[in-house]
Amino acid sequence: MISLQISDFFFAYSLISIRYPHLIDISLPLGLAIGPLIYVFYFSVAEKKYPRHLLFHFIPSAVFTINQSFYYLQAADFKYNSFIVSRGLDLPLRITHDTFISDPLEIRNLGGLFTTISLAIYTILIFRELLMILKQARVKIWKPERRSLIWMRNFALLTMLLVLFVVINQIFGGEPESEYIVATGLTIIIYYSSYHYIRSFSMLNELFPTAKYEKSALPEGMKKKIRERLITHMENDKPFLNNMFSLTQLSENILASPNHVSRIINEDFKQSYFDFVSGYRILEACKYLVDPGNNTRTMEEISFLVGYNSKAAFNKAFKKFTGTTPLHFKKDPEMYSPIGKHLITYKKGSAYFIHESLEH
Repeated sequence: MISLQISDFFFAYSLISIRYPHLIDISLPLGLAIGPLIYVFYFSVAEKKYPRHLLFHFIPSAVFTINQSFYYLQAADFKYNSFIVSRGLDLPLRITHDTFISDPLEIRNLGGLFTTISLAIYTILIFRELLMILKQARVKIWKPERRSLIWMRNFALLTMLLVLFVVINQIFGGEPESEYIVATGLTIIIYYSSYHYIRSFSMLNELFPTAKYEKSALPEGMKKKIRERLITHMENDKPFLNNMFSLTQLSENILASPNHVSRIINEDFKQSYFDFVSGYRILEACKYLVDPGNNTRTMEEISFLVGYNSKAAFNKAFKKFTGTTPLHFKKDPEMYSPIGKHLITYKKGSAYFIHESLEH
């Protein structure tokens, strides 16, 4: 819907709409649906269900759409004239014949105002649900560690920023400059969401990993086979060295469903998917650090070799698993972890490395 609204801006300011009048204002009713859709998403994550009277949230958008449909059914010349007048273009108007009413409720010109009010209300509701999610995860809004929580927080902030853009547009009465700002805000949201989805489209699986399994059953025999294939694949094939490695890809590699793989990681290893993968990556990094043949490698190079996109993320994960920095570990590895087959650090109350064997 947001992409369609951006397209609507493009059609208008490139004057494509003059050539194809039926494209004029094709996205106008969608603004009233964006707030409810984002809110429903946040609510479903926080409450693990959809809000009561779900469809009621979309009644304003439905009413506006029905009213707008009278405009959509108008002749092309009528839409052309309305576009020329609303944009203040110095172009001749076309002769039109009498037609049926195009705005029975007389609310068509209030679409921007209604969208602003809707987004403002739902942004408040979105932040309420976000705070509940962060409370359940026991983290503060500015200090979430999971990528999914960071994504949800940032997306909520972008929604709030979008409200600001729309308010600016209302203040300046839909001038081109203000509409460019709105289009820019919409584009930022699209790029941000798309980038993080492509980077790790399985990240939402880490939210509240145990609750989703309460009503499902997984036979112990099948569970054991999947667990063995999982560990064998991780240790022998080392797919985690790919920085685009995801839960879905892991599940496909071992011929199991993402739900079952996630459950085994959560229940058997007491970890989220991301901690599970990080354990293997940090273990691999330790091998690089204790090998004298890798003395010429930089920390940044090692971080990329073991699957991290940045040195900062690598340092943070390394300290979480070993209690020290990669540099200190390299100087005196025996102080932090036994050098041998496992290179395992056990810390009470914290995550731990996975054994390099089928036994756990």
